[in-house]
Amino acid sequence: NLTQTPENLRITKSGKIYWIPLPTQIDNNIVEIEIVNNLDINKYILEIYVNAPPIISYRPAVEEYINKADSFSFICQSFDLNEQSELSWSIKDNINNKIKISKYGEIMFLDSAAVDNILYTLKLSDGIDQDVFNGILYINSIPEFIDTPNEYLELGDTLIYLLRANDENTQKAYSPLEKNKLYYKMIKGAKESRIDSNNNLIWIPQAKDLGENNFIIEVTDSIDSRQNQFSIFVNDKPSIISEDSLSIELGDTLKHLFFIEDLNQNAEFSFNIKTTLDEILFSRKTGTLTWIPDSTDLGLHNLEISVSDGFNQSGDTQKLKIYVYQNPALL
Repeated sequence: NLTQTPENLRITKSGKIYWIPLPTQIDNNIVEIEIVNNLDINKYILEIYVNAPPIISYRPAVEEYINKADSFSFICQSFDLNEQSELSWSIKDNINNKIKISKYGEIMFLDSAAVDNILYTLKLSDGIDQDVFNGILYINSIPEFIDTPNEYLELGDTLIYLLRANDENTQKAYSPLEKNKLYYKMIKGAKESRIDSNNNLIWIPQAKDLGENNFIIEVTDSIDSRQNQFSIFVNDKPSIISEDSLSIELGDTLKHLFFIEDLNQNAEFSFNIKTTLDEILFSRKTGTLTWIPDSTDLGLHNLEISVSDGFNQSGDTQKLKIYVYQNPALL
């Protein structure tokens, strides 16, 4: 016979007890059983503790990330239907237990050198049952561009520039068995420029691209990104188009202007001359040659004229021949 029991508890004649506790029957429950054997009556009192497993009611997301050298802090919350239960927190990770948790449920992590995935297991126990949560904390090293392409490109040349960025991460975010990869994207650039499958920036500039061309390239590791802004000046190499052979009669004055062809607007040129003639006048700014030969200068003379627009290795050179003659005189 049951003299004092929860309403939904029953006992068979053979003494087996059947009971599925309800949420209202949490904590201690008194079960009083009266056993009658002929004229003997015995009473048994059972104290049954119904435990509700603790619940981690507030915790980090399964996948969290911070940037390298940043700290991670999160205050977890718990729930337990038992009134007198004593809950305890514990945490373990795969990097020598560098993630800590206080008795109040505050998760703390600070390691300025750590990168990649940290797998951890969070447990909440009441001494009987426990709730378990498995999470991943990814320490991300933000990718940084290593360099920029040459600021100058000659019209007619092809730009093939390998985009490179430094990233300390070796593991893909939240996938420890996969390698980390960087992805490049052109935010702004010349119309015909592109990034190929090998992360090369390829561009063949056209005449319409002469001058400054602005680029913005973005690199991302799927977590964070950085942009690289740079300009490439497309230059048309100046060409000397003046005639390369001149003649002058003895007694005359030679004045020769070197004409330059250059598609760049407002280009400024500087000229240079190589010659053995001492009395020749040459303007390095305007490219004007002035010479009054004398009788010692009769014959053929070779000069070398060069022009530059100020860019490295951007210029033209002309071999100029000047023939000084004297007309025959009547005797």
